[in-house]
Amino acid sequence: MDYATLKALKPSEFTEAADGYRSVSSMADHAYASAEQQITTRLRSGSGLSGRAVPSGWTARTAART
Repeated sequence: MDYATLKALKPSEFTEAADGYRSVSSMADHAYASAEQQITTRLRSGSGLSGRAVPSGWTARTAART
């Protein structure tokens, strides 16, 4: 980098970008925790679960052969 490029940098823009990233990251963390909590609750209670268990070793490739 040359002197002109360094002089043109505006630290406040980086601060704003970091604040925006932190905000989005926080929202994503909350969404993940909420989804994880809902899934865990349903799995533990057994509600909403139906169907058969998949045998050990089953893959999509196995299903394509049958």
